[in-house]
Amino acid sequence: MSDTTFAIDSQSDNILILDNKIEFLDIIPPKESWHIQDLFFTISRAATDVSVLQSPEKAKVIYTTYAKHFSLPSEEVRIVYEIKSALIKAAYMYVLKKPKIAEKYLVFIDGLLPMLPK
Repeated sequence: MSDTTFAIDSQSDNILILDNKIEFLDIIPPKESWHIQDLFFTISRAATDVSVLQSPEKAKVIYTTYAKHFSLPSEEVRIVYEIKSALIKAAYMYVLKKPKIAEKYLVFIDGLLPMLPK
């Protein structure tokens, strides 16, 4: 299977559960160059929200399920994708005037930065 996919905005505000199926709201990014992305980034967006808003242990379930079908990239890739996802979501939460939630994402990023190789 390919590791690229048609891009969807898989952050938690765009995920619905309807009739026990996952449905996504923003399925077409606005710029054509954003239409294809690394599948693991799509997974990381959702896992980042689960990690920040619930727990890292629950986010591991997402990655474990992914690993049953695709190979996992390096830890560095996961960390960079989670930082990128958290930066996007923190900014979005500030736009929505939800600074307490935005702060959770910034704390999450602070925890990941020391894990990057120097």
